Amino acid sequence: MKEWAERQLRTSKLVQLCTKYILQNQVTYSQIYGLCKLTWITKSGDTISDSYIKSTKLPGLSLIFQYDFLKIPYEQVGAKIAQLLKVDPSEISDLVFGNTGYTNFYNAYRNSSEQWIYENFNEIHPLISIGIDMKSDDEAESIATSISKLPKIKKANNSQGEIAAESLLTPLFFSLDHRLRFPLINGNIGVYKLLNRLNVKQSDFVTKFSTLVSIIGKGDILTAIDLDCLGEDLPEFTNLYGNAPKRKLLKKKRDKDLTIKDEADVVCIKKSLTTTSKRLHNKLTNLLIENFPNLNLQEGNCDENMFDVEMV
Repeated sequence: MKEWAERQLRTSKLVQLCTKYILQNQVTYSQIYGLCKLTWITKSGDTISDSYIKSTKLPGLSLIFQYDFLKIPYEQVGAKIAQLLKVDPSEISDLVFGNTGYTNFYNAYRNSSEQWIYENFNEIHPLISIGIDMKSDDEAESIATSISKLPKIKKANNSQGEIAAESLLTPLFFSLDHRLRFPLINGNIGVYKLLNRLNVKQSDFVTKFSTLVSIIGKGDILTAIDLDCLGEDLPEFTNLYGNAPKRKLLKKKRDKDLTIKDEADVVCIKKSLTTTSKRLHNKLTNLLIENFPNLNLQEGNCDENMFDVEMV
C-alpha cells in the first residue's frame, strides 16, 4: 500500500509539473492527451521497466513538451526535460525513470481517446486550469459535473463499445489536485466493489463523486489516495454507518501505546505487568512495519474485532 501510494504521489508531481509547463503557452489537445498518458500503466509498468517507459511514458512526455524524446539517447531524456522545465536534473530524474502511472486504462480506447479530447477540447481545456489550482470540494465537484456532461468515448475505427469520460479524466484530476481530495473513479474492479458496498454503484457519476469525497477525513481516510488504496475494504476503516471503525492502519508504537485486545491479554498482562513486555510488543509491531513496507498492515479497532496485526 505504501509503495503504491508513493507511486501515485510521484505521478501527481510529474503531472502537476507538466501541467504548469503547458499552461505557460497555448495548450493543445495532444498535450492534454499526453497528461492522461502519464497516469496510465501497462502490465510491465508494475515494476521499473524500459519497455513501459518507452511505450507509454516517453510518448506522453513527447506530446506534452512537443519534443520527440525517443530520438535522443535514453540517458539524456531526464536532463532535457529538466532543461525544458528549468529545474535541476536531480529533481526530475526519479519522476522520469522511476515508477509512475497507476491506472490500466482500457487498451481499446487508448488511441481513440486522443481524437475524443480533440472533439471535446473546448469543454476539457478550462477544467485543466481549475484542476491545477483546485481550492475547494465545491470546485472539484464542479469539475465532476462538467465531466459527467461529456459524451462517452468510442473505440477506434467505429468499433462497437464505449466508456464514460470519467474513466479517462478522473485519473488526470486525481493527479492534478494538490489537496489530494479528488477521488479516482474508473473501471477498476476495486472501485466497482467499493461503490457497490457504498450503495451508489448504479448512481450517476456526480453522486458517486460526492459520496467518496464525503468519506475523506473519516477514520484513516485522509486523502483520495487512501480511498483508492483501501478499495472495497474502506467501509471497515470509517464510521460510515454510525459505528466505530472495525479496523485501522497499523502505525508505529511508542511504549505507552500498548492496548489490551481481549480477556486473554488482560490475564497475560496481569501476570507480567512489566515495561519490558510492553516494549517488546511495540518493538515487534514496529519491525513488521519497517520490514513489510509494501503490505497493507491492519489492526482491530473495536471490541468485537480486536487483533494485533493482519497482513493484507
